[in-house]
Amino acid sequence: MKKIVALIFVLIVIGAFFYGHMVGSEATELRHTKIITSQTIEAQKKERQLDQALTPVKQEAARKVANVDVRFVPIEKEVIRYVTREKIVACKPDYSKWMQLHNRATNESTKTDTSGRITNDPAAGATTSN
Repeated sequence: MKKIVALIFVLIVIGAFFYGHMVGSEATELRHTKIITSQTIEAQKKERQLDQALTPVKQEAARKVANVDVRFVPIEKEVIRYVTREKIVACKPDYSKWMQLHNRATNESTKTDTSGRITNDPAAGATTSN
């Protein structure tokens, strides 16, 4: 019997705790809702006052926009060319130096001095006899 009475007492205490919590949270929620509502009303009042103050400015701007004369003036400028193409020339490579070197190297009559230079250079016209 004591266990049943103790169980009922614990259930009543738990129920009272949850009921108190529920009532407290509802009161807090109501208080926050009132604060938010009053802030919203004040913001709307300020917005209306600002709109009323800006009405003459908006009307003046609308009148000035109606008086604007729009003119389009084309601006022509020469495009600066940074890159120019070279004239296309037929492919005629210059092998003259290579040919001179080749001829000197293959000529049997070519003589070299002690430094390794060719002394007999028929292509350059500088021939010496050793």
